[in-house]
Amino acid sequence: MTREQRLRAALPGAGDDLIGRLAALPAGVVSDVVTAAKQAHRRGRAHEVAVRRQRKADRRNHGHIEDDQQAGATARMLGATARRAGQSLDALAALAQFEHSIPELKRVAARRSLPLSSTAPITRAWWQSRASRVCLSPRCFA
Repeated sequence: MTREQRLRAALPGAGDDLIGRLAALPAGVVSDVVTAAKQAHRRGRAHEVAVRRQRKADRRNHGHIEDDQQAGATARMLGATARRAGQSLDALAALAQFEHSIPELKRVAARRSLPLSSTAPITRAWWQSRASRVCLSPRCFA
């Protein structure tokens, strides 16, 4: 493998002029450049993985998830289950378990479309249940 080929493999997307200038350097320097580029790539990937892992832990531990994110995740999960249901009876059975929830979901959606005054008892109950789960201690705000 030539110096130029090694550089192209280690630096994808680099321009021909940069590859040419680097390939003209001594073999030891090219080897160091390739090693550094590979190490930087590995560190970047490790950082991305750590950030994703931290985001996931934050969502799990602190409930940082928006309604639209939850709805999207549910839709993706049901879609994936539906695709698998064509080939697996277990997936079909799992999908059928959601069927009994559909009428209740429709009722909740219909209530949300009502004027606010008609949903006041529901809203009050929701806020009361939410307040019982919210930490008001000073340590929660630190």
